[in-house]
Amino acid sequence: MKLFAKIIILVVVFLAGLLVGISVMQKPAVAPTISDKLAAGITVALILDYGNGEVQNYRDIEMQLGQTVFDLLKKVTAENVIEFSYQDYGAGLGALIESINNVKNDPVKNTFWHYFVNDVFAEVGASNYPLADGDVVAWKYAEAQY
Repeated sequence: MKLFAKIIILVVVFLAGLLVGISVMQKPAVAPTISDKLAAGITVALILDYGNGEVQNYRDIEMQLGQTVFDLLKKVTAENVIEFSYQDYGAGLGALIESINNVKNDPVKNTFWHYFVNDVFAEVGASNYPLADGDVVAWKYAEAQY
């Protein structure tokens, strides 16, 4: 009788452990939070085209998800000691770049700094355009086409 009781206890303990193991394995993984996603790193590139044949390329720039084209320009100009100026028109319009490396917008000649993301002209302010992994941002000093 003692042997039979020991076998029953052993089977019960084994089954309880098996059930606990199965329930732990079936728990869904915790979904990443918004802050986890924002902390994720992305890699982008920046091109500065001065419109006179001079072009500067900056590759493999580490940014955080949620940062903008404007954040990218600020980072690259700060790290490479490049002057730039801008006028901030608030949340709706965002920042307008006035000069990069002493090349200034010239309303008389209708030449301004424009930016493109992945070869597509952007239609929102640089401070309102969020970056994505792999983006190539090009700032071009050129005659306005609008």
